Amino acid sequence: MSGAEYLRIARVLGAHGLGGRIKILLVTDVQERFSVGGVVYLRQANEFRRHVVEEFLPYKKNVFLLRLDGIGVREAVDALRGCELFIPREDAEESRHLLGGDEFYYYDVIGCAVYRDGAPFGAVSGIMEAGAGEILVITDGTGREHLVPFVREMVNTDRLPERRIDITPVEGLLE
Repeated sequence: MSGAEYLRIARVLGAHGLGGRIKILLVTDVQERFSVGGVVYLRQANEFRRHVVEEFLPYKKNVFLLRLDGIGVREAVDALRGCELFIPREDAEESRHLLGGDEFYYYDVIGCAVYRDGAPFGAVSGIMEAGAGEILVITDGTGREHLVPFVREMVNTDRLPERRIDITPVEGLLE
């Protein structure tokens, strides 16, 4: 499978202890993806390696402790710092029923038409993680990128099933 066929669900923060536990930051709301016996893919140097979840424990807020088969010592975990964990896109679709009525996958947003004050403005070309939350990357008709905080006050996703997002940025944000 190519990278486009995977969805990122966590990022490796580092080791926890000496026995191979991995401290991860979840970027998914579906914790069931880390059920013991489940499969995740660890990306290292653009290669996706299949691993079975052996242990998954809460640690702090969105940080969890994970143990994967084949990774049993701290040194092995240290080499994974900054790597990311993925699932196949088809697995995400199979778990769509776990989402709430107003929840969606980020890949549902990529490519959506963006409207500002009812007029076409551009399209969502990406989503960036920032310290305080996520940022929509919107490419306008001229190819210029604009960054808009992905917050309800500025981004309306009510028409997402139509592949449309309406934005109401604060004054001066897009100038």
